[in-house]
Amino acid sequence: MKKLYSSSNIYAYLFSIFYLLFAIEPITGNNRLMSCIVYVLMVLFAVGSLICYIISIVKDKTVFLRSLTSRTPSTLINSAIAALGLIISVLFHSYLFKVWIFLLILDVISILTSISKKKTNN
Repeated sequence: MKKLYSSSNIYAYLFSIFYLLFAIEPITGNNRLMSCIVYVLMVLFAVGSLICYIISIVKDKTVFLRSLTSRTPSTLINSAIAALGLIISVLFHSYLFKVWIFLLILDVISILTSISKKKTNN
């Protein structure tokens, strides 16, 4: 069984949590306290993800290329979060639905390129 959590890809999971908070943000729009909490958490997870990513690149220079060309569980999680964000955006009449469509397309392209790369390697 693959190890889902490792110190080398912790930045991907922190980014996924940021992505999820960004997706559910329209739900908290009516409650000012909840909105503030979500915004603070978004900033914390975004900064934490960026710091972990920079540390990973300093330790291993190939992390950047591997993160672009490989498929990890966080890739599938991000696609599901993008679909959730699109659904929430449509249901709550948010003006971010075009952003969610774009992010979902990028996630699907990322998955398809990793699948096609895997087929060509076999």
